[in-house]
Amino acid sequence: MFGLEELPREIPAFPLTRALLLPKGQLYLNVFEPRYLEMVKHAREGQGVIGMIQPLPAEGFGPGSIALDNLGCGPDNPPLYKVGCLGMISDYESSDSGATTIMLTGLSRFDVIEELPQQHKYRVLSVSYDNYPDDCGAPPRSPDIDRYRLQDLLKRSLEARNLSAEWGDFFDRAEDEVLINELAKYCVTSSGETQAVLEAKNLKARFDLMISLLEFSLAGPSGPNDKHYH
Repeated sequence: MFGLEELPREIPAFPLTRALLLPKGQLYLNVFEPRYLEMVKHAREGQGVIGMIQPLPAEGFGPGSIALDNLGCGPDNPPLYKVGCLGMISDYESSDSGATTIMLTGLSRFDVIEELPQQHKYRVLSVSYDNYPDDCGAPPRSPDIDRYRLQDLLKRSLEARNLSAEWGDFFDRAEDEVLINELAKYCVTSSGETQAVLEAKNLKARFDLMISLLEFSLAGPSGPNDKHYH
């Protein structure tokens, strides 16, 4: 458990499409670009945190983006969505090739206030956590979360794709938030869906959105197999 006041208000940013990090969730990253290797190095020397955020798709440039006058909006520094998630580096491993593998554990979502003038190869954001007080710690179980409905829909979705999964006792023992975070990685199929899951107001809203995504995939115009996953 932690308080929002403990989180840094200026954070290094790692823009990455379809990278879904949620509070209490985990995300593995293989880092090899020089600017992001520098970012990881500086993060580990400091507070050990990195902000994951999606770049807007090219067709999304416009009023919904963060203006980047000091950096421009070229392919190396595209405009960003306004909401991301702060992660703590909880595992780190470097290779002989110079690449680094890290695991981030989600702490809290954030709203971007502005991008700061460039002082490093990587980008730094000024952020606020004020809209996400519940990210500090949701209860292990909530009567609003019907995990067995989620399990049924997920099983049917897998069967429709001729797939199966061994869950063991995961559905029974996992906290609601951990369960939903893990299954969200399966449910999202685009950067827009990824962002929608990230920006859901609370855990119940995130759950409802995942239910809708699964039901939609099962009720495609010509059957569930017509929906494309990539």
